[in-house]
Amino acid sequence: MQEHQLNQFITLCQKDQNKSAFKKVLNFIQPKIFLICKRYLPNTEDQFDVLQEVSIKIYSKIHQFDCQKGKFEAWVYQITKNECFKFLQKRYNQEEILVENENFNFIPQKEEIIKEPTLSLIHI
Repeated sequence: MQEHQLNQFITLCQKDQNKSAFKKVLNFIQPKIFLICKRYLPNTEDQFDVLQEVSIKIYSKIHQFDCQKGKFEAWVYQITKNECFKFLQKRYNQEEILVENENFNFIPQKEEIIKEPTLSLIHI
């Protein structure tokens, strides 16, 4: 797809949320989005999850894109990169919470409980 064709489809999406035009835009851009996801996310399932999130974000924010300010691919790249980082941050926070919860769920065994030393008076 040529850049002027892409811009025409984007304009249709922006004016009246033309779903067939958006489908053509998505068919053009999704392989590029997936390559970006592969660069940042090692798990294929996570890559597809972020791909879907990016597609939804593009659909909801396409009216904000201004072809006078830059290329569509650059705009999509920035969105994809941000979504990958957001996904990784969420994953990191979840793992951190799991580690904290594991530590809080630790119940010491009877033998592991440290008893306080008893004080004894020294007689001189």
